[in-house]
Amino acid sequence: QTYRVTLRNGVLIYRQANADPDAAASVTVGKMRLLTLMAGDRSSPGVQVSGDAEQLAALLGVLQTGDPSFDIITP
Repeated sequence: QTYRVTLRNGVLIYRQANADPDAAASVTVGKMRLLTLMAGDRSSPGVQVSGDAEQLAALLGVLQTGDPSFDIITP
């Protein structure tokens, strides 16, 4: 599946769409590797970047690790 990801005003937005030929970078990754990448594992194999790899580094640089004690639903 192909998704477009945009970071704007501190909000990460994704939607299923065809690849944008004008994108600064394209990342090819499996679901499990994507989850570990977003969790901070930037050194394991399985991530292919075409275009400007610094764009991926810039995106990952502004993401924060989730708070496991954050209550999504409170009683």
